[in-house]
Amino acid sequence: MRRVAAVATVVVLLSGCATDDNPPLPGEEPAARGPAIIVSLPLLANVVEQIVDGHGRVTTLYPDGRPGVLSDAQQNQVANADLVLVHGLDGEAPVLAAAQGTPDGPPPPRLEVVNEWLEQAPVTVATWFDPILMARIALGLGDVLAAIDDEGTRTADEWHETTEQVATAIATIFDEATEQLANVPAECRRARGDEDLLAHLGARFGVRAARPEDAGAADLSDVAVTLADGETWQDWFGAIIAGVTTASPDCAPLVTPSPSPSGGGSGQS
Repeated sequence: MRRVAAVATVVVLLSGCATDDNPPLPGEEPAARGPAIIVSLPLLANVVEQIVDGHGRVTTLYPDGRPGVLSDAQQNQVANADLVLVHGLDGEAPVLAAAQGTPDGPPPPRLEVVNEWLEQAPVTVATWFDPILMARIALGLGDVLAAIDDEGTRTADEWHETTEQVATAIATIFDEATEQLANVPAECRRARGDEDLLAHLGARFGVRAARPEDAGAADLSDVAVTLADGETWQDWFGAIIAGVTTASPDCAPLVTPSPSPSGGGSGQS
């Protein structure tokens, strides 16, 4: 893990004791062996956690899904991390600033804007609703995690194998969602929400904007982008797809909507 380059710090690290340079945030477990990884938002953090699987510490800066000002403790976490992952949303600007480091501080962490891997412009929340894009992000983490794992908690081959396993599990959700929505007549695949998001879901799954008469259509405009305890991104997305149907007179629900994950609204910039 990245720490201030001072002899006392090195001695403490070699002895296996904790330092004050990168203390856990409230509610966090003590530092695990392996790279210290900071992730801005919870859905991406969950994918990273599935890959890391205890071979490092993953910290979510905005567990409520609402980017904003960082506390001093959070800025310290970012400055002392090995890797910082953001999507590239406007609201993540404080994270980018904290990741630049200071002249008298530790070397800046590796900073990755994952939506740049997807060549998306502009960046939108549609990424989180797309198994194909999330799987591509998971695959991209293989090289990055292998490069920052200075302690050798895994070999490069092991990091790549794990990222491929997680990416495959995520991509499989696309096939499952496609099969599930195939049981819903095309006219009934309707939802409310952000125009860009609906356009994206339309291209992937044939989901269209709800009409006034579609009273029971899924509302994705304020869907929670947080996860319940033990829930994975795959669970979250499965619940979203399960709710994409309508209860209008002409379209009886063919898919039983699942309760949305607990947490706040999207709150994204």
